[in-house]
Amino acid sequence: MSPKSIPPQEIEGTPDWQHQAVFRRNTLPARSYHIPETSLLLNGQWEFSYTSCPEESPQPGDEDVPEDNWGTIEVPGHWQLQGHGRPHYTNTVFPIPVCPPFAPTDNPTGVYRRTFNVPSTWDASSQLRLRFDGVDSAYHIYVNGALVGYAEGSRNASEFDVTEFVKHDAPNDLFVKVYQWSSATYIEDQDQWWLSGIFRDTHYEVPQENGNRMATRYVTLTEGGHGRGFRATPSDASAWTDESWRDFSFRASHYSADTLHFAKHPCDLVEADATLLRLDARVAGVGSAACGPGPREDLLVKTEPLKFGFVLERVCWSIQLIPQIVINYRRHHAIGLQPSMMMLWAWAGVPLGVYNIVQDFNVALRIQPQILTLLSLVTWIQCYYYQRKWTVARALAVVVPVAALMGGIQAALIVALRIARHAETEWPLTLMAVLSAVLLAAGVLTHYWDIWTHRTVRGISFLFVGIDALGDVFSLTSVVFQPRLDVLGMVIYATELVLWIGVFAAGGWYNLRPWMRGKLSKGEEGEDASPAAAAAADEPCVQMDGITAHGNHSSTSVFRTASREEANGIHHRMVTSLRGSVEG
Repeated sequence: MSPKSIPPQEIEGTPDWQHQAVFRRNTLPARSYHIPETSLLLNGQWEFSYTSCPEESPQPGDEDVPEDNWGTIEVPGHWQLQGHGRPHYTNTVFPIPVCPPFAPTDNPTGVYRRTFNVPSTWDASSQLRLRFDGVDSAYHIYVNGALVGYAEGSRNASEFDVTEFVKHDAPNDLFVKVYQWSSATYIEDQDQWWLSGIFRDTHYEVPQENGNRMATRYVTLTEGGHGRGFRATPSDASAWTDESWRDFSFRASHYSADTLHFAKHPCDLVEADATLLRLDARVAGVGSAACGPGPREDLLVKTEPLKFGFVLERVCWSIQLIPQIVINYRRHHAIGLQPSMMMLWAWAGVPLGVYNIVQDFNVALRIQPQILTLLSLVTWIQCYYYQRKWTVARALAVVVPVAALMGGIQAALIVALRIARHAETEWPLTLMAVLSAVLLAAGVLTHYWDIWTHRTVRGISFLFVGIDALGDVFSLTSVVFQPRLDVLGMVIYATELVLWIGVFAAGGWYNLRPWMRGKLSKGEEGEDASPAAAAAADEPCVQMDGITAHGNHSSTSVFRTASREEANGIHHRMVTSLRGSVEG
């Protein structure tokens, strides 16, 4: 046994797995779950030896153990499910003779062994850990023949500092002896199947770039009389002496644990007076140092760039329909605006809302699809209110149940997809994103049909189109600069952007080009026409028996040139109305 190893047991004659006072030995303090990038997953095929009791099991360094005693086993996994022993089920009866805290001497034991290497890219001065996420029921671990530690409590992870045991320039031998029964069996017994072995992941890792010495464990943010500050309290004052300086990391932000967990998604903007700090400081002795807005040059050793941003496309897609609603209200008609487009857009907000909520995006991204649905429904009902002369009561009687139906469907889908995601089924979420994009694109295509039929772009607000297209541009830009290329996102955003560019192009061809020709023609005829005459020339009107009826102006921010069919329709309706008035 290596001289570095810990004593094999606390009390001579009583093994660790039978002693009620021994729960863990030489394990690191428990911490929140995090697997750093500098880690190696030791899962896979290990060598394995199974015996009926610990005394018969191989020991580290034994050279007289026949190779026939060693087989292979998959880690993670239970040895009973891989041909060693049998699964055992109990309900109210203990699986072993009841004599707490002692486990039976006939205690099936599995010995696992394998080798591993320390990557040459890892800092040789960093702390190195072995982490076992779950081992049933108790186990000792050895590295290069030295006993490193002991743990029990099969559903809890255990970590061991193996810095002093490993070799950086040669393979390392890892030896794990697992006991089926232990003193912990008495507190773990319940209605269950008893299955043994290394049944969860095993990692070999460097906790952080500068090493984690565990001297600083308790970190709090304070708001004393000097503003927001940062306090680090060492758990072991003896570790902080002039002879043993250690680097440790200060990190402060205003986010909660939940928002940090979802940091892969866009976060809310930081308040102007919030304290944001991340620095590595070398501190000797036990004390405190103030920190607040702005850098502390006396503590600054190394900094990391922080990038903050906000999602412009979501802002665009929350307000784009407001200009359309205002223009419809001011014109008191919605000629040319397709109600089918607005209904498709309203439905598009349902799967988009499901996607954003189930993905646990921040509040702004959860609300944006609801705003899209609400504004689309308002625009949709305007088409019927103005064009079909519906009353307010009738419009509300239709739109409110439709909105309630959409809300109910969205709530049901959220519940269902959360269950699916918990079962690690991701394709329904992807389907929601695709369905939303298809509905939005289909809505724009309905307007293409109107453009083709009337050979003009009418009814739709230029400002609305521009804001929505700008949202697509921002989205495409953000996708391009992501670490991983999102092909699906690029296809979705590019498709809608191309459709909007087509609307702009059609407006230029059918609306802007004839308008410019008309202006040029008037300029050639002369400049002596009065403003009133020029206005009358641009205004559709009907004259009958000395009575002149003027049509509605188009908004200056609307692509609209009345088509021949539309002009004829307006003429017919005006003539009919005027005849009725004159005869009366």
